[in-house]
This record gives sequence, C-alpha cells and structure tokens, in this order.
Amino acid sequence: MLTSKLQNGTLTKEEFELLGCLDRRIYEETAKKRFSELDTNLNPHHPDFKLRLEVNIHLKDAVNFFIKNNKEFLRKQKRIKVIELGASLGAISSLMVLEELYQAELIDKVELTILDICKEPLEKTKKSEFELEELYQKINFSIPLDIIKKILKKTIIIEGDILNTKLKMNEYSISIAAFTHHHLNIYDKRIACIELERITQGNGIIIVGDLTFSYEEFIEWLKKHQIEQNSIGQRVPYAVESFISTEEHQKLFDDSTTIFQKKYPNHYIFAMKRGKNV
Repeated sequence: MLTSKLQNGTLTKEEFELLGCLDRRIYEETAKKRFSELDTNLNPHHPDFKLRLEVNIHLKDAVNFFIKNNKEFLRKQKRIKVIELGASLGAISSLMVLEELYQAELIDKVELTILDICKEPLEKTKKSEFELEELYQKINFSIPLDIIKKILKKTIIIEGDILNTKLKMNEYSISIAAFTHHHLNIYDKRIACIELERITQGNGIIIVGDLTFSYEEFIEWLKKHQIEQNSIGQRVPYAVESFISTEEHQKLFDDSTTIFQKKYPNHYIFAMKRGKNV
C-alpha cells in the first residue's frame, strides 16, 4: 500500500511522479492522522525543525521586499490584516511578518488571523503555549517579546479548510501560505491559489513558500523520518505529499503578479502582488 511505502521510503519513481494525481481524500486522511499523532511542540531534535526555521527566515525576505516598496499602501490601511493559512503551532511565518512590520513601524495597525485544519495548535498559539522564548532567541527578533504575546492574545483563530476558507473577498493586506501546498494534490493546489487571491485585497501581497524534492531527494527525506516518534514512543505516520516547481506554482494564480522569488536546495519562496499590471 502507498502509505506504507511512504513510511518505509520504498516508493518507486513512477509512484512518486503520480503522487500529485491522488484523490483528495487520501491527502486529507493521511494529513489528519499524521498531525493528530505528531506532538504539538517545536522539538529542536525533530527531522524537520532546522528546515522549518530556515524556510521561515527566508520568508522574511519576501515580506521585507514588499514593505519597502509598498509602505504608502500599508500606511493608508486602517488595519493591516494579516492571515496565515495552514498556520500550525507557533504560526512561525506570521511571527516573521510581525518582525518586519515592527521594523517598519507599522506594528500598531496589525490584525492577525491564523487558520488550520486542527484547532488545538491554533489555541495553543493564541495563548503562547509553545516554545516562543526559545524561538525568539534562535531567530534573534528585534520586536519585543511582550508585543508578540499581545498580538497573539488578540489573534483570530479559525479551524478551516484552505481550499474554502469562507472568508470575505478582498479582506487581507498580507496573505501567507507557507509550506502547506505540498499537502495538496495538483488540482487542489490550483484551488488553494485561487482562494488566496480571492481573500487578498487589490495590491495586497500573497506570500507562498513550499518544499520541492526530486525523487532521490524525497526518498532520503523519508528515510530521515523513519526514526520520527512522538513523546510516548510511537512512530508518527507520514502524510501523502506532492511537489511542483516555483514556476509551476506561480502559474496556478490567475490575477496576481510575481514581485519576488528565491530558490533554495529543497524549498522556494515567492511573493505575488494581487492584480495584474501592478
């Protein structure tokens, strides 16, 4: 069975290439199983921890670029509404946005919303019940810790679906989908991108980060996760994933213009301004 092949790192190249065509329900079921059994903490010994920090630090570059070139647009906003789709515990991508807005002296206008399929990590994030102090030191934030906690305390949390958020159109100045789209098949990646556009206001920014692996790289990645256990010694199941290139990802948007992109060995970041010919 495919899930056991993922668990054991024995996928064939042909199976790897077909991952993007699998039924949505397989993605949903395996993701829910994985994230319900995975401990909701930020474990520095976890196989993904170093990469998770790295990719989110790189995301700051996209935020910084947008703010520098759109300060007047942001200053005119009554509230700078920021949303992170697929936030998970700690909403680390949102923390990066807060850091850049703080440095731009725009932090007082921020209203943060975080959405994920699992509510428990969102509730813990809102209460700062995660390793915030450790993250604060590792990332070397300039924004005072008490300001982060204050914003998190007021954060709007939504248990929801990134394919159909049920949020208002043109609502957010900064919309983030950081490293969530690889949990979708190729058809749902397209739906998720259109949903990002729908909720982002004209001239607002959409920031996307995601993983990308060749077949050989993915097999090595899976092997690293064979030792992955939760706090009670149970092996954590791996969820179905599929990967596309930066260029393929950007083509899934209809009404946005790429303003920033960077590629790294196993991930990429890009930012799109909402609207054509901007």
